[in-house]
Amino acid sequence: MNDEIYQRLSERGADLVRFVDISELPAEQTMGFNKAIVFLMTLSRQFIRDLLEGSTIYEEFLEKERDAEALADLTLSLCGV
Repeated sequence: MNDEIYQRLSERGADLVRFVDISELPAEQTMGFNKAIVFLMTLSRQFIRDLLEGSTIYEEFLEKERDAEALADLTLSLCGV
């Protein structure tokens, strides 16, 4: 199952996907899960430059946020949650 999740998330824009053991964390933080799936989507160098220069144009960030929400929904469906 991990391979399928990795492949599907990568195909849809995740730049990094990791599977993490969270079994040692308190149950109230993990909601009863013992594993977590972490994915990362990078922002462009230009976005970071603009941000450092005080630019308030956040279209790229909002687009990545929407994409991340879609990936989270996909992950839940793949895991049967």
